[in-house]
Amino acid sequence: MFETEILEAIRNANDDGTQLNRIVDEFRSGRDIGDLRVLLYSRSPEVLSIAAWMLGELHFELYNTGSVIARLRELLDHHDPAVRFHELGAIHP
Repeated sequence: MFETEILEAIRNANDDGTQLNRIVDEFRSGRDIGDLRVLLYSRSPEVLSIAAWMLGELHFELYNTGSVIARLRELLDHHDPAVRFHELGAIHP
């Protein structure tokens, strides 16, 4: 499951961000953006924040759909400030 992969990358104390950057590069190279969109419905604030950060690292055209933007806007009211920060960055790259 993709969410598990993200959580492992976040919690890997030996990783300096290389694993998350590799995943973002996969999306830049054509990986289905739907895999990333699913993470926007996670219960984990860490996963939500990383998903929005990843979207913000991509060309806006790759995820500029009504459903993704609507979900990002919903998450602007999230209780976690990191989630709100990265959601804003994804909406206004």
